[in-house]
Amino acid sequence: ESVVTGKTRAIMAVHLMGKPADMDAIRAIAKKHDLKVIEDAAEAHGAQFKGEKIGSIGDVACFSLYAAHIVTSIEGGMVITDDPKIAHAVRSLRNHGIEGKFTARRIGFSSKMNELEAAVGVGNIKIFQKIFDKRRANLLHLIEGFKPFEEYFYSIREDAGEVIGPHAFSIIVKEGMPFTKDDLVQYYDEQGVDSRNLFYSIPTQCPSYAFLGHGLGDYPEAEYCSNHGTHIGIHQDVGIAEMDYILEVTEQFLKKW
Repeated sequence: ESVVTGKTRAIMAVHLMGKPADMDAIRAIAKKHDLKVIEDAAEAHGAQFKGEKIGSIGDVACFSLYAAHIVTSIEGGMVITDDPKIAHAVRSLRNHGIEGKFTARRIGFSSKMNELEAAVGVGNIKIFQKIFDKRRANLLHLIEGFKPFEEYFYSIREDAGEVIGPHAFSIIVKEGMPFTKDDLVQYYDEQGVDSRNLFYSIPTQCPSYAFLGHGLGDYPEAEYCSNHGTHIGIHQDVGIAEMDYILEVTEQFLKKW
């Protein structure tokens, strides 16, 4: 709340790795300062916060439909809102900022989904629950399996009142460990376990955001998570046997130290 200024128009709540943000706190701040709430639900398909579906809580929600996500249209995404004015503006932005036939009312994009992508997306929606359940089983298995490793890692967990959208399993190396995230990732790679950096998107990491004037240390917690965190896939086409292999490889890695 301390960073809200007279220029602030909205709060973007990021449901990272499908884990819901604290929407009670965010809504309270937004109400106090008369701000819109935008949910970044790119990775949070099917997630819930205290019984509310993620994507239905804010004024606007954005979902990614990238190939690695629970619902995919190969590429692209979708914006959902129940505000007619916002919906009108988003439809215009999707089509070069055009309203009516050829009048450009705003600077827009060419973001129209083609029919093939739409067909893939609709097909995925039809089997959403099947995909969700398989990925969730993998996620919960890793959450339980990583409990013996709590001395070494912070890992994603499901707290009371929330349902995580099973996007991936995140791991952050704790402070003071004799190994680094890079050591872990290298060992995973050698053993055939694919992993990715937790994220690369904070303003101090992206040259495109340099104009904002932020420097290293402005986001200490996010910077720590990025520098020391990785995530492992829990795709529906792999199962408990593969999750057990990940746990076995992790245990082998820790024995080295």
